[in-house]
Amino acid sequence: MDQVIVAAHVCFFAPLVGSLLSWFCQYFLEDNYAHAVAITGVLCAWVASMFLAFAFVVEARPAVDYVLYTWLAIPGYTVQIGYVLDALSTSMLTVVSGVSLMVYIYSVGYMAYEQGYARFFAWMSLFSFMMINLVIARDVVQLFAGWEGVGLVSYWLIGFYYKKPSAADGGLKAFLLNRVGDMGFILGIAATYYVFSSTEVGFITAQSPMMVDKLILGYPALSFIALSWFIGAMGK
Repeated sequence: MDQVIVAAHVCFFAPLVGSLLSWFCQYFLEDNYAHAVAITGVLCAWVASMFLAFAFVVEARPAVDYVLYTWLAIPGYTVQIGYVLDALSTSMLTVVSGVSLMVYIYSVGYMAYEQGYARFFAWMSLFSFMMINLVIARDVVQLFAGWEGVGLVSYWLIGFYYKKPSAADGGLKAFLLNRVGDMGFILGIAATYYVFSSTEVGFITAQSPMMVDKLILGYPALSFIALSWFIGAMGK
């Protein structure tokens, strides 16, 4: 297997493994082990992201569109889960994994002696996994799944001290506002399929220059899609 694909697998799955192991720490090991496995997972992701960034940014390697598996296949429409690796996505990978690593290290001291220590690092690792999924998604539907995952984990983290009414209310507010933004995102996905007859990121990127004159409800289609997704980002 190509070293680039191996590195992408490591970057994609290492935080997820770290999340699962951190969660199990609260049942089978001491909570203090939770930060160790979480940091190890995101550190592996960061090292892999640096390798990928070097390959696609410095060495200018051609973009890679890799399919992990087919999630949905119906006549006329297929959603395949995988990675789009290019200079932009791999650069963002270094940002996501690098910032996550610094937050994890800071949190070791910040969360010391707090209840739910292992739970906190499990959720943080899951947040990183969802962010990485969002950044390198090869299909807009996959990107939306990562987007929703980030929103869900944000709800858990904001309401981490759920016994405090203010924390519980803050988490609920974040959850509801995300649902408002989701309407814009879903509208953008629907408009994307209407215009391109596909939701694959690579296909959309390649075909966009030819869709400049296409309209939706009398408005430029590409602007309509961009505005819909911006509404989703505002909700976040």
